[in-house]
Amino acid sequence: MAPFRSVSILLVSLASGVGFASDSAMPVSQCGLHHVQLVQVEVPILYGKPLISEVYSQAKESQFPNARERCVFGGCDPQATKKAKVMVCPKCSESRKRWLSEHQVKDARI
Repeated sequence: MAPFRSVSILLVSLASGVGFASDSAMPVSQCGLHHVQLVQVEVPILYGKPLISEVYSQAKESQFPNARERCVFGGCDPQATKKAKVMVCPKCSESRKRWLSEHQVKDARI
């Protein structure tokens, strides 16, 4: 993988607060926020530049950092890989759903 592409994927992931395709390289077994066991799920990898609001990004970082049950980002260069296994916190997922509902976000792909 080209160094620029690796850095791009990392920067997009850090900026968005959303998981990325290589999350499995950094295994964590417990949510640092909710202190519950993470569960492994398989999610689609989305390629391209994500449009994520600053408000959502800040909420994700502080309220539901391990809610990656919808997708992960794979960067701007589509690959053959379409799915990734990620670790998800059930409580973060609940918090994310509640936040989306409270902020009247109906179709959040992330």
